[in-house]
Amino acid sequence: MASHSIISSSTSSGTNMTTFSVNGDEVSLSRALAWSSVEDPEPFLDLTVERAVLVQYSIHSGIELTADDLQQAVNEFRYEMGIDSADETRRWLKANHMDERAMADACRLRALRSKLLLAIEDTQIAETYQQLATELETASLYAITLPTRREAEKMADQLRNGTLNFHLAALEHSTDETTRPAAGYLGEVTRADLPETVAISVFSVDPGDIVGPLKNGTEYDIYLVSGFQKPPIGEVEPEIRQSLLAEQLGILARQAVVMTGN
Repeated sequence: MASHSIISSSTSSGTNMTTFSVNGDEVSLSRALAWSSVEDPEPFLDLTVERAVLVQYSIHSGIELTADDLQQAVNEFRYEMGIDSADETRRWLKANHMDERAMADACRLRALRSKLLLAIEDTQIAETYQQLATELETASLYAITLPTRREAEKMADQLRNGTLNFHLAALEHSTDETTRPAAGYLGEVTRADLPETVAISVFSVDPGDIVGPLKNGTEYDIYLVSGFQKPPIGEVEPEIRQSLLAEQLGILARQAVVMTGN
């Protein structure tokens, strides 16, 4: 038989919850905070501080919301949660011990975050993109894995002088079960995807060059660097904006003075 928990809340005013009651047992907010601090990967108090400084930073930055901004945030939230009707909204609010005003206030955070993201200057985006250019660069990489250095060195020489086709050699001779069926294709890789010594070698050659053999455990790898790519700034701009805002909010959260009431 499925268990059924009854959860209620005590409030000082409106939806300002101070205690929970679970199956008749009272749980204070301070106790819930302590549980979260010990049990949760991201404790409730830490997340709350981050959200509070987001609101404060929005005010400091002169961010203002229109009714349309707030309504859009509410609509986006309802869409993400699959809340399609007024009845479903009421059921969700009841299940989460909230009223419509509390829901709108919570969605205000989403609207403020969106405004703050858009407020980041394009020049800051461009500067960050340039700083991350090396980190974002990828190499189109192919690999052949062989059991001995002697075999690998012989094959690398043949590949370099053009007497052997890399892709055919990978299909016929590579011992790597993952890349061999793909003619040696390893993927689009960043420096962080590779061991440091391999990354240094791969990203210091020209497209079309052969790298190796390089020792990999008990075997040896030969690489073909097909080309290099950097994502256009427009492709990574949303990620950069998120990163810059998270960095700023993280600084403010660490500087915040947090006190608890009785």
